[in-house]
Amino acid sequence: MYIWRKFRFCQEWIRACAAANIPLLKSDNPSLQQFLNTRVKNGGAIPGSSQLRDEYLFDVYLVEKEKLKKLKGKKVAILTDELSDDEGRYVLDVLVVILDFDDLSPHGNTVAYLLDTDFLTQTNNVTVSQSVIRIVHGYGISYDDVLIFNSDNVAYMKLAFSQTLSVIFPSCVNITCHSHIVNLVVSDFKKSFSEIIEFVKSFRNLFFIPSAERADP
Repeated sequence: MYIWRKFRFCQEWIRACAAANIPLLKSDNPSLQQFLNTRVKNGGAIPGSSQLRDEYLFDVYLVEKEKLKKLKGKKVAILTDELSDDEGRYVLDVLVVILDFDDLSPHGNTVAYLLDTDFLTQTNNVTVSQSVIRIVHGYGISYDDVLIFNSDNVAYMKLAFSQTLSVIFPSCVNITCHSHIVNLVVSDFKKSFSEIIEFVKSFRNLFFIPSAERADP
């Protein structure tokens, strides 16, 4: 019985941290641990962040993932974002927004849900298309209900939509991210002011204090 209560308590702690955008690493903070042990009933049952990730996090993830089955039958927008991790792997985040328009909420539902994070061997139109289709199918979303595919403005993303996704999602349109376009414009604009940029960088470095020196009394 105690083990079951501890299991549920740790799961609720993970959900609370995720909802408040608090990294699980904060669970290792000595002051927080002392507060939990002395002020919270059963607070001492919360282990360190490593044990939370290894033994409890995945079960919470599966429960939350199952809740997203509510997407079935809903009109949705699919959002993608690419990045790389500290090991140099290509990472593709696929998110969804429910397009729930009505008289009470004319601007729709602006909450984005992360469907999956895919680690790719390489990023091109083929790997991106395969990943998006697999994830959408895994959540039971009808291909006809995907109305928007939002991506950045890189060539392989536009190619993924024009060659594959526009066929698989017949009602879908591609919307490219404006921030990416603005970044390209600004980057090109900065080329004419290279000396000013270097001056600003040098001036900023005058006020830089290494962390070791900041730690000194």
